[in-house]
Parts: sequence; structure tokens; C-alpha cells
Amino acid sequence: MNTSYATQINSTFANLDKTKIPHKLLVDYAMEFEELSAYNGTLTNGNIVNAGNYKGIYNTLLMSRVQSNVAGLVNPTTFKTNWNNLRQANKIVLSGLYYKYNEFKPDAPNNTITITNGKLYDKYVNGVWQNPYNEKQVFAVSAPIVKYNSLTMQVQLPNSLWYTNQSSSLQSLAIDFNDGLGYQTISPR
Repeated sequence: MNTSYATQINSTFANLDKTKIPHKLLVDYAMEFEELSAYNGTLTNGNIVNAGNYKGIYNTLLMSRVQSNVAGLVNPTTFKTNWNNLRQANKIVLSGLYYKYNEFKPDAPNNTITITNGKLYDKYVNGVWQNPYNEKQVFAVSAPIVKYNSLTMQVQLPNSLWYTNQSSSLQSLAIDFNDGLGYQTISPR
């Protein structure tokens, strides 16, 4: 197993106070499998999610953890097992995620963070910590399949396949099945 990336990134970020990272997820710390900013909750032709993208988004979130106790994140094996175990004939079982995460502000280097010899340090001005982080969000929902051969379908989003660090802020989730009925509200159960 090659651990050179982990060794390098941990050395670079070792001196930051990680308790100051609001959501315990710092995308600059991660090896990115997907560009999280593309999945900010605004649907475009370029950010339609399939199972592969979805796993990449999830794994990017896992890699961005600066503390181990991030709400809603499970190890990749559990993530895959949960989805596989809940698949059912004649039902489309969705999995979804909504996370707030952080990234460095574009002007952070040497303004709100100090870089010395390739290592990052929190910056204080007159004893006041300078916040170098922007808050971002990522939202994605996917089915484990690409094609469904039936004229009718049932769709489920089981609670155990809904991953979030914002459980108290989700009010509703709606899907347009392109059946002429517009958006229909579903809830994780």
C-alpha cells in the first residue's frame, strides 16, 4: 500500500488547528475523486449523478475528513454494503447525500493562513484568529442502476442510505419523474 500521499498531506496540514474547521471536512485536504463544487445543489447538464460519480463524491468527502467523527460518514465497505443489501426487485432504491464542507478562501495564503516551508499554520492578528475557510455544500442522489425496463416503478430513499452532516436542516426532497406530475416530495424512511 502506497502511503506517500497521506504522509505528505498530513505533514503539510499538521500545524493547523483542525477543531477550527467548522464541518470537519476540508476539501483542500482530500484527494479529490470528484469536484465537489460541481454538485452544489443546482442542477445543470454537467452534473447529473450516476452511481460512479456518487461514489466519487462520497469518497472525496471521506478523504476530506480532518477529524474522524464526522456525522453521517461510514467507511466505504459499509457504504457499498448498505446500498447492495437494500436493492429490491421492482424498486429503485436511491442513495443520497447532503454535506456542508469547507475549503480555503482563494485569498487565504499569507492573508488568513501562513505558509512556511510548505507547511500551513493558523494566522493570528493581534491575538485574533483569521478564518481562512469558506463554507460550501454538496448534494447528490443516485440510483445504483442506469436503466430500468418497466413502465411503472417504485422509488425509495431509505433512511440508512441518506448521508448528511445537516440532518436538522433538511426540510424536504422532491423528484420530478418526468411523468407529468411535476416534483413529488419523498422522504428518507
